[in-house]
Amino acid sequence: MARSAVYRTARTDERFAAHRALAEATDPAKAPDRRAWHRALAGTTPDDDVAELEQSAARARARGGAAAAAFLERSDTLSLAMPHFGNFSYRSVS
Repeated sequence: MARSAVYRTARTDERFAAHRALAEATDPAKAPDRRAWHRALAGTTPDDDVAELEQSAARARARGGAAAAAFLERSDTLSLAMPHFGNFSYRSVS
């Protein structure tokens, strides 16, 4: 609960900086999904590199995890490729 309280009271730029630091500190070979998630939460600027989220979603879907929907939703939010927008609901149910 303390972690949640600190996170919610932090300024947006502080949250972005924390997520950037966590993404940089996370080994992509050992925890690619965690790294992708932190990279995606490190800012609001669209970034084609956030396609990592779609790979994470595929792994989550293969594991039967509900996290796939969260990865896809964030991917759609940050993707530079206009055809991606609006694909979240279709991909999450397919």
